[in-house]
Amino acid sequence: MKICTLIFRLFPLFLLLTVSSRSVTAQRLVEEGKQWNMSASSGFSPNVWSYSLRLSGDTTVAGNTFLKVWRSDDSLQQSRYFTGRLLREDEQQRVWMKQGEEAETLLYDFGLQPGDSITFAGLCTAYLMETDTVVLNNGDRRRRMHFKYKQAVGIPEQFWIEGIGSQFGLLEHWASSCYTDVGDWLLCHFEEGSLVYPDNPTSCFLVSAPEPSLSANLRVYPNPTTGPLTIDREINKLKAVTLLDLQGRVIRNWNPKNRDHKLDISELPSGMYFLQLNIGNSLRPTLKIVKQN
Repeated sequence: MKICTLIFRLFPLFLLLTVSSRSVTAQRLVEEGKQWNMSASSGFSPNVWSYSLRLSGDTTVAGNTFLKVWRSDDSLQQSRYFTGRLLREDEQQRVWMKQGEEAETLLYDFGLQPGDSITFAGLCTAYLMETDTVVLNNGDRRRRMHFKYKQAVGIPEQFWIEGIGSQFGLLEHWASSCYTDVGDWLLCHFEEGSLVYPDNPTSCFLVSAPEPSLSANLRVYPNPTTGPLTIDREINKLKAVTLLDLQGRVIRNWNPKNRDHKLDISELPSGMYFLQLNIGNSLRPTLKIVKQN
């Protein structure tokens, strides 16, 4: 009788420890078996399309183990390519990104508490205002962090979910607030092939579209590219072109002289860049460029 009573009393504690252990493990962001389905647009057109990101294949750099970020542009994921980005997560719940020979940069800090802040690329600072909890489709409870951005150029507020990332997806969440208002959006997040967020999505993959027209008289192609880029324009309003990295640093400037201006970025590491087009009257639309090897 005493043994049964002891087991009855200890069972809730055992169950609590089991659930807590599972929850902590599930809250890590950088793990294989996760997938982010995203919507994207150029900002010059209402057309949108989708791509997906996955983490797979570890590699060691300077004693740290990273996972590679792979991208697919079709819903069946029949082909993938390495984006050039590497991610790792430390014991303090900080997520670091490395691209090429550049030093790693801080992408997330899930250890922040309300009142703390984080600065991205020296461009703007995000302040953690409050936290709450979101329940995923698999029953896991995850911490959700609500931020407000100072010096925001784009969207001034966003949230992060532990183990998932921002509503702007895995990689470029800060750029949607700090650098441009043309952001990608998270459609669906999968873990081990199962949809865990959100609970009732309208769609997890939008029909792929060709690179949309930037305006009635301006196109940039191909995108993605292995190096060559062509700016096709029928008007003479394009004053300058600037290529920036994900930290907002200027990589190169061009001054277009011909109707079809050709750029070459073949020597740059694979990954995501911003192409800023100065077309006069202080208008500087920005396009995301994907460089492949």
